[in-house]
Amino acid sequence: MLYRLVQLHFDKSTFYHKKLTAATSYTVEMATQRGQIHDANGTALVCNVAKNVFTITRSSTKTTQYIEELAPHLPNYVTLDDAFVRTRDEKDY
Repeated sequence: MLYRLVQLHFDKSTFYHKKLTAATSYTVEMATQRGQIHDANGTALVCNVAKNVFTITRSSTKTTQYIEELAPHLPNYVTLDDAFVRTRDEKDY
């Protein structure tokens, strides 16, 4: 076990360091909406409303200063309507 610990610490440290610091970006394509569900009279019981979601997962290596520098650039990538920003979201940000 001690050998494995030394091996991980010295031999594999650069590999694991790269894995931890790597920034990963995912693009998720939206699937088509499912149909609506109607009752026997044709009244819609379930209506689907598509919503776009933008998520940022902060890496443990990113500092608050990095986030503050990144924030002004986000509007270049997404358009946000601040009418739906909750107080909790503002506090978390």
